[in-house]
Amino acid sequence: MLEGVDALLSWDVQQEKVDPTGYAGGTADLRVSFLGGVGLYTWELFFHAPFLIANRLLAEQRFDEADLWFKRIFDPAGYRNADGVLQKVSNKTRYWNVEPLQNDVAWGSSSPIDTDDPDAIATADPMNYKLAVFLRGLELLAARGDQLYRQQTRDSLSETKMWYVQALQLLGPRPELPLAQAWNAPTLQAASTTSNVQLLDLEGVAEEQLAVLAPASPRQIAITNGPFRPPVDTAVLAYWDRFEGRLYNLRRHLSIDGQPLALELFEAPADPKALQLARQAGDGAGGLQAGGTQALWPQRFMVLLERARNAVQQVIQFGSNLQGVLERRDADALSVLQQTQQGGLLALMGEAHSANLASLQHTLSGLQNTQATTLARQQHYDALYLENISVQEQLAMDLRSQAAFLEDSAGVLRVVAGGLNLLPNVAGMAFGWGEMGGLVDAYSDVLRVKAGMNQGQATKIDASEMYRRRRQEWDLQRDQARREGEVISTQIDSLNEQITMADKQRQQTEMEQACNDAVLEVMTTRFTGQALFNWQAGRMSTLYYQLYDTVSSLCSQAQTSYGWETGDNRQYLRPGNWSDLYQGLLAGESLLLSLQQMEAAYLSWDQRALQVRKTASLRTLEPTLIDTIKQLLTSDSVASMAAEETAQSVVVERDSNNNLVLTFKLEDLNIQADYPVSLNLGNSRLIKSISVSLPALLGPYENVQALLRYNSSKELAKGCKAVALSHGLDDSGQFQLDFNDGQYLPFEGLPIETGTFSLIFPNAHSSQNAMLLSLNDIILHINYTIR
Repeated sequence: MLEGVDALLSWDVQQEKVDPTGYAGGTADLRVSFLGGVGLYTWELFFHAPFLIANRLLAEQRFDEADLWFKRIFDPAGYRNADGVLQKVSNKTRYWNVEPLQNDVAWGSSSPIDTDDPDAIATADPMNYKLAVFLRGLELLAARGDQLYRQQTRDSLSETKMWYVQALQLLGPRPELPLAQAWNAPTLQAASTTSNVQLLDLEGVAEEQLAVLAPASPRQIAITNGPFRPPVDTAVLAYWDRFEGRLYNLRRHLSIDGQPLALELFEAPADPKALQLARQAGDGAGGLQAGGTQALWPQRFMVLLERARNAVQQVIQFGSNLQGVLERRDADALSVLQQTQQGGLLALMGEAHSANLASLQHTLSGLQNTQATTLARQQHYDALYLENISVQEQLAMDLRSQAAFLEDSAGVLRVVAGGLNLLPNVAGMAFGWGEMGGLVDAYSDVLRVKAGMNQGQATKIDASEMYRRRRQEWDLQRDQARREGEVISTQIDSLNEQITMADKQRQQTEMEQACNDAVLEVMTTRFTGQALFNWQAGRMSTLYYQLYDTVSSLCSQAQTSYGWETGDNRQYLRPGNWSDLYQGLLAGESLLLSLQQMEAAYLSWDQRALQVRKTASLRTLEPTLIDTIKQLLTSDSVASMAAEETAQSVVVERDSNNNLVLTFKLEDLNIQADYPVSLNLGNSRLIKSISVSLPALLGPYENVQALLRYNSSKELAKGCKAVALSHGLDDSGQFQLDFNDGQYLPFEGLPIETGTFSLIFPNAHSSQNAMLLSLNDIILHINYTIR
């Protein structure tokens, strides 16, 4: 891709060996394949994509670019290497840039497939693709030639011939189809009894009874041809007729529609401003306005103007429809893009909801564990509270109470012992005082016993209060654990509601994403989708240009009529009406503006003219005219067929068909002298109509047979160069002379000072001989205007 499209689509890339595995130790021994699953992508890359782009550029009238893309598939001149030498494949010149198309040289596939898919059939037999590319190439040549043909300049017509000749050279000689000589015309009975081995074999492998009649495939249809032959492809044969017809008109100086052309010997100098406008309009067909001088149509300017205006309105409406299709195509593309982006956002939202749900579930799991711990702590403190003092603690308290009792008892005994010490000692009959310190010891023992009893009582009270405080602490811990459990239960309930809500949001997002995917699928697969809009836009663009081209020619013809009637050679139809950059939109409005300007100029010019009727006698112009006519009618000698010239004013002769021909010139009538230029009435003096009177003796139900013809080189509208005379009394050659006729009258628009006419009498020596012998004059009634 770094080397460009040409390098990517080159023949060398198709021949290059690659390693499909992509590993460093792999072997590059496989080439690009057009078969199998990967072959679909290869066909898309090297054939379908360039072919699609070329057709799109052709529809948009971008001929040079279309030709470039077509030559990336097929080049009729052959492909050359860097040295300019034609490349060859298997000793055959390489005309195709796609390997299967280059290698396939014959119709028919070795293994026909049972399908009606054109791409599948063409992939199996690439000759179908080759024919399609070849025909589109012919369409390109035809479009280029037709575009130049419509410009009607000498240079463009020369180039047009080159394109048509090139197309015919590619087509070669027209094929001979001697069907009548080879056809034996079998009867229906013979055709029905003809043995078809292939059909019998097909019936042999089919089931005896079929529940549903399957549609026939092309292969089956080919098998059942039997005595019938495939039809001739008339669409291909029509190309010979098309290009030969174009060359026929071109070589006979006719327009593309078969109308006579009137080209200037030298083209008018190019207008730099017009070239700049054409440059800004793009490089397509609409850049320049058609040149040349078109043949004058018989319709008057106002008639053509109205028809051109109606046609331009159709162009405007068509352009509006095209713009609507383009807008709908862009709106549909925008909707598809929005749906695609919405699907992405919904997918992200779904992932966010899933992550949030997972987070809430983890939080719930933590709270449940905390709740279990709190419950266990509550139960533990509740058990401790209910137990209060354990057995061992009670035993210890009892032992301490017993110890205190024994300690008190020992103290009492010591007090008693002290009291006994106060008694005197009697030893025999001896008598002595007791120990006096015993009293003190006894009193101290009493105090010690009292203290011990107080100490024991205090210890007991202390232990009891300690256990009471501990039980209160346990009660507090139990209540706190219970309350914490209640809080956690509330949090778990709230979290369960959050989980339920998050799960519903996730389900809602999934449902929205499913609905979005369904809408997107409908938008991308519906019939009125991008494919239809693209086809409509391409087709309408082609039709729009063709309609514009036709209407532009009609507007040019209206301009020709305007110039003929007014003598104004200004060009109101300027180049640049069509802009390829914007699909030619508003081209109709530009034509309508030109028509309006033309009409305004015509109305400004259309002032009332002086209407003059000139009556001229040819006998007055040439006194010997009648005698000369009678001499020719009564003489049978060959010499009398030569022209008899009298004062070089009226030439009387008898042609090879024994027709009497009188030739005269308008300048000899000296019509302009009736109203000299010195009167300042105007310099434009044009004929409106000419009528003829023939003073002669006519029998009952006898008509005059004469033809008045204009012989000079000035161009007149078709059908206006001659009139047939029937009654010879102010005869204009019309059933009813109508100066408001929508078509030009015969000889209308000719100047009165120049021009040569011939008055022809057929059957001069037979049915009209008596009338001509009685003729005593020829009178011309010339109606003309002065501006």
